[in-house]
Amino acid sequence: MSSSTSNNTKAAKPYNKLDITVKVDGSIISLKIDRGDEQYIRSGATELNRVLGLYRQRYGDGATSEIELLRYTALHFASIVEEARIKAEDQALNARLATLKEKLEMALYPHPAE
Repeated sequence: MSSSTSNNTKAAKPYNKLDITVKVDGSIISLKIDRGDEQYIRSGATELNRVLGLYRQRYGDGATSEIELLRYTALHFASIVEEARIKAEDQALNARLATLKEKLEMALYPHPAE
């Protein structure tokens, strides 16, 4: 590969990047992201603000620090991610079991050729 081709490949990548700003808990966060991720980042920031607001309403009595509220919010999202991971693993396992069952049935009960 020539160096000019290599440079063209490297030059193309920044066009897929996008500089955005989102507001989380009143603070502005600037990010450089892949263009395809913009919707997820923006909706994620919106959901983060919503959930943080719910925890602030529930526990924001002054006895709970902002750090604790952020921890509750992080745990909330971590549990959602973990639940999705386990469900995905279960679905993959069920698909593999179904394939194995089909192969086993074919081996045990072969269908006569017509």
